[in-house]
Amino acid sequence: MISPVKIWRRQKNIRNMLGKKGVVLSWTIIYTPSNDFKKSAPYPVLLAQLDSGEKVVGQYVGTLYNDLKIGMRIRTILRKTRITHNEDIISYGIKFTNEI
Repeated sequence: MISPVKIWRRQKNIRNMLGKKGVVLSWTIIYTPSNDFKKSAPYPVLLAQLDSGEKVVGQYVGTLYNDLKIGMRIRTILRKTRITHNEDIISYGIKFTNEI
């Protein structure tokens, strides 16, 4: 279980990542996730290079992942990242969707 303090520290810098655009460098499908992500499986995770040059790993929540292609344009969005055991804490993070 992740502590509330760690969740808060991680979420402080999310604002700087929102709305950034980039391209897919690589991707895979997770079929056997950890307990926190079992309800989401299977789900795609991709490595993206943002237009700023940063490389970022995250879950893809765009259209059907059958359409994922290397070189496809994506953008970062804010989404709930995990189901926690403590209902008082909601963990948010960066995920990817299709560029609009």
